[in-house]
Amino acid sequence: MTGILTPRNVADAWLYLADESHRCSFEGRLRERIMSDELSEFEAKLLKWLAKSEFHIVPWSTKDAAKTFKVSEDEIYEAIASLSKKASDRIQVFYKDGSLHIAAD
Repeated sequence: MTGILTPRNVADAWLYLADESHRCSFEGRLRERIMSDELSEFEAKLLKWLAKSEFHIVPWSTKDAAKTFKVSEDEIYEAIASLSKKASDRIQVFYKDGSLHIAAD
């Protein structure tokens, strides 16, 4: 790899740095700060909650998420859709074993 380090995520950056013996440029933190400026307060809270949850293992429930955040199910749907665009490298929505799952970091 040559040129400017543009990792998809911090883990990629550390693997790159470990393999190539480069110095850390903290571009991952800069990208995270820029991305967090684009997210609404609710989207940021939802993303953080998703990252701590196990919805990549247990099925996703929009109803339960709405209850947790005390918002409507439509607001949850809109926030998930928005996160899938604004933070596409940090969230994955997928269908497995007849249920919707969400993985986030």
